Amino acid sequence: ILRVSAEGPVVPRTTRRKSLSGMITAVPLLLSSLSINGGHAALAASDPSEDYITLTRKLVQNLRATLDAEEQGKPPAQVRKVGADAAESSKEWIKKYSGGRGAASKEPEVYKSVASALSLLGQHYQKNGPQAKIPEELISSIKEKLDAAEDALDGLE
Repeated sequence: ILRVSAEGPVVPRTTRRKSLSGMITAVPLLLSSLSINGGHAALAASDPSEDYITLTRKLVQNLRATLDAEEQGKPPAQVRKVGADAAESSKEWIKKYSGGRGAASKEPEVYKSVASALSLLGQHYQKNGPQAKIPEELISSIKEKLDAAEDALDGLE
């Protein structure tokens, strides 16, 4: 709804909370486009790009920090603050590599692990809402996927 004042249209301010909530809500929708099995990802002979490795490591670290904050029972505002970095990293990673595109096609095990972790998280938020607390068993499952991704990334260097 657009309000109008004597000076002209009043553009509603987006609060940080609404902005973050919208970001977190958008990520699960992006996650649904991921192809976890890497079906159309062609294996290449060359190494994955440094950008892919760097961005994937950053995403894994940010997701882990968010899960750790949730697991430690940090206040919801603090979890959302930490989660904002994970949401941004997720959006960038999905934009570049969803479906096993680009450098992700050169290292399908890393892609598969990260995509699976993001998919689990996305399904949780789609089902329970963007501010829902993540259950312990889901945190463990996601961390297992992140561990597998880190192990595969370590093998690349």
